[in-house]
Amino acid sequence: QVWRSSLAVDVQLPGGVRASVEGLYTKVVQDVKFQNINLLDNPSYFSTGPTQTPRYNAVAGSASRINNGLSNAFLMTNTQEGYRYQVTGSLSKTVSNLLDVSAAYTYGQSKDISNGIRNSFQSNWELNPALNVNNPALAYSNFDMRHRVVASINLHKSFAQRFTGYFTSVLTYQAGSPFTFVYNNNRFGNGQQNVQLAYIPRDANDINLVDIKSN
Repeated sequence: QVWRSSLAVDVQLPGGVRASVEGLYTKVVQDVKFQNINLLDNPSYFSTGPTQTPRYNAVAGSASRINNGLSNAFLMTNTQEGYRYQVTGSLSKTVSNLLDVSAAYTYGQSKDISNGIRNSFQSNWELNPALNVNNPALAYSNFDMRHRVVASINLHKSFAQRFTGYFTSVLTYQAGSPFTFVYNNNRFGNGQQNVQLAYIPRDANDINLVDIKSN
């Protein structure tokens, strides 16, 4: 459930050029949030490096689960965190009733805590990169767009008052698609196999190199 507001202005410029500017803002009212409540709340933290990522430690002689008879117990609740906005400016012109030319630029940004696009509770929880898997923070969404340019040329001609021929060319450019560096193989004991956020060292002093000695 979202609240969506928009505002647009259209202006006729000299030379028959049409200009428009539109802003669109979307705010989450109720969205989904996934947690694994069978994960034993017994974390520890690194003293350096990824200090904000909890490591879930198994109690001696048991797994890192509250109930070992269950692999997972997922809880779906709601959140009001998340928003999206975009601003689009465009210019267009028709030449001699024969050629339509247009160009538009869009800048946008989108943040959420869980996009909820997958087909099960487990995959929505396991495949959601976050520092804390049971309390994901607001972060850039999979739908974060940033820069997008669309330009088109449309040539149209009528024949014998009954037929119209068209030739259209469209150019689309988009930058800023989000990506994330992750660890795999459940390095923090939380049950996530492939999408645990990787720690990027701040500088060379944040890296400890260790010699590997063979027998």
